[in-house]
Amino acid sequence: MSQHLTDSTTASPSGEGRGGFDLTAVLGELSTGERVIAGGSLLLLVAMFLNWISVSCSGSICGMGSMGGGAGGLHGGGWLTFLGLLGAAGLLVGRRLLAGRVTLPALPAADAVLYMAAGGVEVAGCLVFWLEYHGALVSDGPFSVGLGVGWFLAGAAGLATVAGGYLLHSRTETTPPAPVA
Repeated sequence: MSQHLTDSTTASPSGEGRGGFDLTAVLGELSTGERVIAGGSLLLLVAMFLNWISVSCSGSICGMGSMGGGAGGLHGGGWLTFLGLLGAAGLLVGRRLLAGRVTLPALPAADAVLYMAAGGVEVAGCLVFWLEYHGALVSDGPFSVGLGVGWFLAGAAGLATVAGGYLLHSRTETTPPAPVA
């Protein structure tokens, strides 16, 4: 047992020798588009647990003061957004963090196109959520029901995923074509 502890404490900082990897080195190797996708995915993960619908009640009808509540992104069309998040984050993790350990099968489109599609699914999920609940959005008297901060952050995160995919796509298209002989 002491040998095991010695091995793990003498392993290199990059994680070599113990089967790990250096996350800061991997993040440093990401392109701008991949960083935008990673940031958008992290923002979306947080937004899924914030209120997508905000409900508040103020005044004497509500009791001792004001009350509030809401519903997070894991309701209705928010699940579609979550599915897009899984696709984008799964592809990024599979291609960058687990490269060399996991071999992904041949995919039907370029990664940049798949990222843009996943971002489109994320944004579509936000729109479907709005379509499902837009009839409930009111502001009448002491009651107020509206879109919460999580919905806006999720939409921005989905657009960031699309933008990151576009950056990757434009980076691959900047390579000049081979001259025609």
